[in-house]
Amino acid sequence: VKQYKKLTPPLVFVVAVVLFIAAVAFQAEFRDVAASGISAVFGVNNWQQILRGFSYFDLHGKFLPFTHFWALSAQIQFYLIWAILRGFCGKDRGKLALSLAVTGAVSLLLMPIMTPFAKDMTRVYYGTDTRYFAFAIGALAGLVGEKGSFSRSQKAKGPQAVGLLAAMLICFVVFKSGGFLYYGGMALFSVLGATLLL
Repeated sequence: VKQYKKLTPPLVFVVAVVLFIAAVAFQAEFRDVAASGISAVFGVNNWQQILRGFSYFDLHGKFLPFTHFWALSAQIQFYLIWAILRGFCGKDRGKLALSLAVTGAVSLLLMPIMTPFAKDMTRVYYGTDTRYFAFAIGALAGLVGEKGSFSRSQKAKGPQAVGLLAAMLICFVVFKSGGFLYYGGMALFSVLGATLLL
């Protein structure tokens, strides 16, 4: 709730300004823009786009300024799941880590399971259920880092950080499209990113 309250004022401001511009200059698209903007404020933009049948891979030339707010909505939904897990686990860090690992593993499996049946990859790409694992990996890294397991000097960690950054850039260039993204590529990128942050 605290994180959502932090996000809400700038989010509402951006949505209000864009809706005003859309009402004045893009009247034909205003309904879609308004629905997308309002769903962004409530943290369900990704599901709104999925249910409306918007394709992330076929939006060129259309005025849909809130397209990428799907990611912010997935993040807001993760905050809700995180709060539920924290409430369930209390102060037991081991139980919380296990809960994140199990729920993250389920999400990680859902992506390759659903991919062959998706007519448009937007459902798999936007879905909270199929992208949750990336947030879970980050949260697990946060738990590890919070405990001080990686508390050596920054200078000593320099070569490893450079290596991880290079690996991430290679992944981004080589696997930016194609099937591997949905069969472990996004998970690999998430693990590399979390390790780099640590």
